[in-house]
Amino acid sequence: MEERATVRLSLGGGTRHRLATLIAAEVAIEKGYFLEDTTSWRGGRVIPDLVLSKNGRNWKERKSWWCEVVDTHTPLHDWKLKGYSVDDVWILDISGFSDGPTFLGLVYETALKVIP
Repeated sequence: MEERATVRLSLGGGTRHRLATLIAAEVAIEKGYFLEDTTSWRGGRVIPDLVLSKNGRNWKERKSWWCEVVDTHTPLHDWKLKGYSVDDVWILDISGFSDGPTFLGLVYETALKVIP
């Protein structure tokens, strides 16, 4: 029986941005991360593209990360982690990728490098 991943994401941006976010979500799942539900994000004015987490030996050792997709029309934020319960922000920069037939493959390869 195949494994299934239940994912609830609030996708923003254009088609390229949404596709890149979905690919990053798949890579994160492949690497053992849990995707937090972003459909009801209440973390303030900033809404991350993905919120990823992994549990340690117990729930107190749980770590969280944000993955942000940056495209040609996305402003690159000066991420300030103060006030947010996040350990780091990973940037998936797709701004240099053309819309050709290799776009999805390039996003996948880049996501594999960005998400440890």
